[in-house]
Amino acid sequence: MAALALASCGGGVRRTIAAPRPAPAAPADASGPIGSAHPFTFGAADPSARWVVLCQAREDSDGDGAIAAWTTRYGAEGDALRPYLIFGSGEGQAIDDFFGQSADGEELVLIQRGRLLVHHVGARRTEVLRGADIDDDAATLSTRVVSFDRQRRRIAYLVPRRREQGADVAVRTLKTGHEVRFHAPGPVAHAYFSEGGEWLLVEAVIEDTNHDGELSYARRAEAPQPRPCWRPFLGCAGIPIAGDYDREILHVAPATGGPLRVIPGRLRTVGPWVLALGPRGAIIAHGLDGSVTEWVPPTCQGELLRASAGLQRALVACRGERPDVLSIEIHGPGVHRTIGSRVVHSVRSSWGDFEVERFTTYDDRDDATYVVDMRDLREWRVPDDRRVIDTFDEGVVLVPRVGGAAKRWRWSPAEDRLEALPPAPDEASERGVFAEAKDGRRLVMLNPPPALPADPPDEQPAPTQDEGDDSTHSPAPRDFTMIVDLSPVALHRDPIPLGPLVWRRPQR
Repeated sequence: MAALALASCGGGVRRTIAAPRPAPAAPADASGPIGSAHPFTFGAADPSARWVVLCQAREDSDGDGAIAAWTTRYGAEGDALRPYLIFGSGEGQAIDDFFGQSADGEELVLIQRGRLLVHHVGARRTEVLRGADIDDDAATLSTRVVSFDRQRRRIAYLVPRRREQGADVAVRTLKTGHEVRFHAPGPVAHAYFSEGGEWLLVEAVIEDTNHDGELSYARRAEAPQPRPCWRPFLGCAGIPIAGDYDREILHVAPATGGPLRVIPGRLRTVGPWVLALGPRGAIIAHGLDGSVTEWVPPTCQGELLRASAGLQRALVACRGERPDVLSIEIHGPGVHRTIGSRVVHSVRSSWGDFEVERFTTYDDRDDATYVVDMRDLREWRVPDDRRVIDTFDEGVVLVPRVGGAAKRWRWSPAEDRLEALPPAPDEASERGVFAEAKDGRRLVMLNPPPALPADPPDEQPAPTQDEGDDSTHSPAPRDFTMIVDLSPVALHRDPIPLGPLVWRRPQR
């Protein structure tokens, strides 16, 4: 079995580009050191252990005579961290930005030398997405340049139009290169997929709402750092916005193709439906096929709490004659069921994955929490001395209402059965530690990896290379798991660990 660890010294849309291959900085031997002996943060790794993306501070960019970087509450300070893509081992090659990879690690999406690229690892082939908008200035929590669907099979990216305002949004299947284009009616701040990938959502500016004579979306006051290099702290102030801007309007279309349109009163996407407020307070479902179905009647005057994409059902709080009393109901195609009533000052419901079928609601009247089962169309009251920390199909995880998670129970509400669980492990040990710095900070992986290939490949590809290169990778292990960097997450001035990394077989 293989793991990634700290070494002892403590990352034309349809044609292959022809570009000279940079000389490798070190032999691409998968058993050698990965990266250089400088501060690093982890970006991504191949599920088959063929490539790694690291960010490293390799130059004295602040001119203080030393190379060092450290974490703060709002990010990394010190010398600048730059992303590097490393095939096999060695120092790799600098890239401008890295956006992600397909689920199997075969396709990489990155920017190098100012061009948006899709690199096919096994085929040793690189495509340039010609004309792509790589300006990441929109004030969004995620990147504006590229969005992946949940299955990581497709990307959405922007292509500005030359003769008119606005942009086309391209949805590209990574394996095949097949694209579908969507014509946005104005400048696009962000384009992304719905949770299940059925819909494309586009935030576009179509009206000069600030009356300055031009159409503009909310822009960042400062350019963002490349994604693998920034720290996971946004700070209380959020993203600084520069100047005035126009209101962005959300447009939707089936991700397989069709015109972008605005759905008035949109609430959210739920699988193949878009839920929206309809006439007189009804909740209407707009289908991928253009159908319109009333899920919740106007007599409910409801507020959407949660929804299950898999069940195609919505959890709704309906208001009756008393404004402080809500009727908790489940609605969907052919389903209209009242579950219970609540006295609340504001609607409160758990938030999480829309594939989950159990949710929690709260009642101010008796300070009680309830678990609502969307499949069985019923609810259960949580024991008063406990609180919910997780729900899943087989049960609910409870902890003491006061205190931490030193004690945990699996609650099967239908059988009213409590089963004691072992104390919750810390995040690193729960995921499986596979590397540890001298100060105890760790890199972790989600699951144990497979064995490394017996004979490491002699040569690894570069993102840009000569057309017609038919060399292939040596066999590599499949189903390698993604790696999570927990090391640079301190909130104070804490040095970032030093590289390089190495592949190694952990002791059993």
